[in-house]
Amino acid sequence: VVLAFVRQAPPQPWLRRLTAATKQNAFEIAVALVFVPAAYLSHRAFGGLRDGEQVATSLRSAWYELGAHLAILVGIEPPCVQHLVELPPRFTARFDLLPLALAGATVALLHQLRKPARVTASLALVWSALAYLPSAGLVPMRRFIADSYVYPALPGVGIAFGMALTDLLARAPNGLRLVRSLIVPIVAVGLALLAVPSSGRFRNTASLWADAMERNPASWQMCRNWAVAMVELGGPAKSLAATDTCIERFGRDRFEKNRAVALFDLGRAEEAVLWMRQALAHNPRDTNVPPELLRRAKEPARAAR
Repeated sequence: VVLAFVRQAPPQPWLRRLTAATKQNAFEIAVALVFVPAAYLSHRAFGGLRDGEQVATSLRSAWYELGAHLAILVGIEPPCVQHLVELPPRFTARFDLLPLALAGATVALLHQLRKPARVTASLALVWSALAYLPSAGLVPMRRFIADSYVYPALPGVGIAFGMALTDLLARAPNGLRLVRSLIVPIVAVGLALLAVPSSGRFRNTASLWADAMERNPASWQMCRNWAVAMVELGGPAKSLAATDTCIERFGRDRFEKNRAVALFDLGRAEEAVLWMRQALAHNPRDTNVPPELLRRAKEPARAAR
């Protein structure tokens, strides 16, 4: 709709342009009207929504997460997974002030560009925002702040940055020709150097979560994800041992389902069923387990009815 609106002849009234742009994208809008409620209901069915959370807490968490993602985007925060250990999150200047600072800098930069470059750069930033929002975890969900949520925004940000740089360098004095010819490889090398320290931490899923747990030692969510990731290194036996380590640190309530799955994968079905029943007693909607394990765990309840 935004692209169709911008591409029309400016002399027309804006309302007519908006109406025409909406009609051109009627199919996409119809799909969105089906997808959005379906996505909401599916998240709710699988326990993804923070039931009962105050609106103020949700907004506070969203702002904090936005700041954390922007910090990863500009390179002042290394790519890493983290959970919101406490809700609402405490004030962190690096995350809470960064959205305001970047918004001001972006407006100032766009103001300096000539109209064609300004329009293209603005559309690219809108594209980034629309690509980022659906999966960013900013809606009130039980989601961790993952660096992967930043990736969908990178193409639009890259185009906007490139358009701004091209427009500014085109107006630079002739004495800066060398700078204009070298700026792209310099930026590319700089971005590559920023990524080098992270390469070792992302060898596999297990190393990713192990690093995340080291950075967030007080997060039981990190410990649980790390324990699940241990399957890649040593199968369910390794995952079971890691889960027991998390239980020693944080208690058993949050790890009953994970222990049940590990036991079931090891062939210890009777133990697994007992642990799964305890997990369902604490959270009946947390059913993301092997179907056979879930069926066995629910059998007594069905017999009683």
